[in-house]
Amino acid sequence: MPYATRQFFAWLSVLPLTILLSVGISGAKIDSGHYVKSDGRGYYAYLPSLVLDRNLAFEKAIAWEQARFDTVYANDYLHAVPGGTINKYFPGSALLLSPFYAVAAQLGSDNQTGYESHFQYAVIIGAWFYLFFACFFCVGFLRSYHINNRVIAGLLPALFFGTSLFHYTHFEPLMSHVYGFFALSGFFYFSRKFFVKGQSRFGILMGLFLGIAVVIRPTHLVAVTALPLLFHPRPFSELASSYWIKKVVLPFLGLLGPLVVLFTAIYLQSQQFSPMTYKGEGFYFLKPQLFEVLFGFRSGVFLYAPLLFLGVFAFFKKPTFHRDAWFFSFSVITYVIASWWNWYYGDSFGHRAFIDFYLLLALPLAYVFQRFGSKRPIWFGVFLVALVGLSVFQNWQYRQGILHAFDMDAKKYRKIFGQTFTPPVWQGGCDERPFGKQSELHYHYEQQAAFQVLGQGEKLAIPNILDNYHYYVSGSVQFEESSLGAADELFLVFQSYAPQYWLAHPLKSFLQHDSLLNESHFCFVLPKLFAHQFVEFSLWSNSGAVKINAFQFEIEKITY
Repeated sequence: MPYATRQFFAWLSVLPLTILLSVGISGAKIDSGHYVKSDGRGYYAYLPSLVLDRNLAFEKAIAWEQARFDTVYANDYLHAVPGGTINKYFPGSALLLSPFYAVAAQLGSDNQTGYESHFQYAVIIGAWFYLFFACFFCVGFLRSYHINNRVIAGLLPALFFGTSLFHYTHFEPLMSHVYGFFALSGFFYFSRKFFVKGQSRFGILMGLFLGIAVVIRPTHLVAVTALPLLFHPRPFSELASSYWIKKVVLPFLGLLGPLVVLFTAIYLQSQQFSPMTYKGEGFYFLKPQLFEVLFGFRSGVFLYAPLLFLGVFAFFKKPTFHRDAWFFSFSVITYVIASWWNWYYGDSFGHRAFIDFYLLLALPLAYVFQRFGSKRPIWFGVFLVALVGLSVFQNWQYRQGILHAFDMDAKKYRKIFGQTFTPPVWQGGCDERPFGKQSELHYHYEQQAAFQVLGQGEKLAIPNILDNYHYYVSGSVQFEESSLGAADELFLVFQSYAPQYWLAHPLKSFLQHDSLLNESHFCFVLPKLFAHQFVEFSLWSNSGAVKINAFQFEIEKITY
């Protein structure tokens, strides 16, 4: 087949993505802040500062946060440091999006906040732009391993729709993952080119894309563990020759530019070169949640993207060199992801931390496509459509609130599998604790005798929370499902009164007649903001009486 024809078939694989882009943009209704949510608020905050204010004081982001949210903005991603205010998220995603954002800035008035709808359209276009070129890198990378172009043309749409990539490109484009996927795909592609052909320009580009990936998320540096897989099999003596020793300097030259940008951005924010941007967060390397991040119901990558699991066994049939190199790299990447203190990474469809490394997961999957797709094309196609369809349906459930964003377990998963109803309760699995802090018990309350709650109920005052500490609140409530009417709701209310600060309804448990669980767990952190003058806890029902069998909670003082 001529080269041009092969390229045509390969590029056909991105055609559905382009069509979906057009449909999505033409049909989207974006208000101010529609896409600026969750972690995306932090990644986005750089853009109005860089493009409109031309500094990194985050004045527009702070004003927008204060106008839109009741919570104090600094709790989420902006931290005060001696030299200024620093954003805990790295600026790589914003730097990639800044050209699109700058064009949007020219289309509006002089008094723009930077959060208007045309800015968010620009972000969507930018996300699809980087996805498109990530697909280009995927095509070239897979072809270097002699993957058939027809296989690639089928693999990329399946990878897009059958995993979390679709969601985090189209519905949450301000999260960092599509940009991480672009940067790491470029790193893998140019590394492979460099090791196979040895040309200097590929070595520099290899370092450049690794640097971009690190400026997006620092943990992307773990991608270097895949370098043995990218070697073209040849005698080690040739790889270790003086020629290759000289060449190894080239990636560092490419890496230098993005790192200079990173440290400059950090310095402009804080007047320091190395402050701890992720304050109060870190890794538990001695207790990684390996099984949970791969197969767990909360965010297991293979549970919510079963297509990827097809490729896990592929390298058992490949030469030992490739098989061992792939499993080594995948194991290290999984270990690092699973060691993060919040191992499920908060709200997540599937495990979003793996999205950035999807090209590495696509390689063994491509071998499966090439081997079984040619032998049993009809049966393989049916099986493939089923796997992709399951992921698409679960993504729809996630967006409807049927599949909970961070609190799934086996019982809930069985209950909602294949269902289209919106469940009335999703509490029941809270176990997240603050990172790296010791706790001492401050207050404990337990009520084992059965009682009924109707209306506001009694308020329980909690004494002696007058000092300036963090507090960790956790507990559970057990109730009789038979006591709940169809319209009954049971609310758990924690209220804190302090100067200029009031926290009410940080969580609600909607417990109705078809609730999934008759025991609801809760936990949250009362932050160190002010000395709390008065704190109270209460249960109340908005309509009929609800019978409570047991209720307990405790408050722990958080100390370093």
